[in-house]
Amino acid sequence: MISLIAKLIAALNANSRPGEVAAGFACGVLLALIPVGNLLWIGLFTFFFFFKLHLGTMVLTIAVFKVWIGVTDPLIDWLGLWILQRPALEALFTWVLNTPVLPFLRLNNSLVMGGFVSGFLLWTPSYFLGRILVLLYRRRIRDRIASSRLVRFFEKTPLLRKITKAVRKAAAVYEGWSA
Repeated sequence: MISLIAKLIAALNANSRPGEVAAGFACGVLLALIPVGNLLWIGLFTFFFFFKLHLGTMVLTIAVFKVWIGVTDPLIDWLGLWILQRPALEALFTWVLNTPVLPFLRLNNSLVMGGFVSGFLLWTPSYFLGRILVLLYRRRIRDRIASSRLVRFFEKTPLLRKITKAVRKAAAVYEGWSA
């Protein structure tokens, strides 16, 4: 967990690729909205490994949003049920359920369908929000945090010293990739 947090901090502080961090955030939001344990979630999670995005940000976003996603379940369930009850899509859903592997996607579940559609609709706004937040952090907040007395105090504690070393190590890797 320490290395995951260190990689996220290093990615936020790196001088390049804010789009990768933002894409990781957007994909994490999408996966957080879909219930775990079906072929759709597993397939999307695997699919995202083939793209250039920050995986640490994606995993951390999934973990953070999964804790709070229960609050939105009634809305997601309502959206999924509304989509599944559309007469125009009945033939498509019948075909999906009668195709050999596709029922394991569990698209007939209102939470899965609602989570997938809402995550798909929120992907682009999440990407741009993540990109803006990374750029704002780098321009306005990073230097203030790094020079604060609180950070200097915490750097003296053993656990945070390990995190600081891991961040510096991860930052060196990022700098080597961007060169």
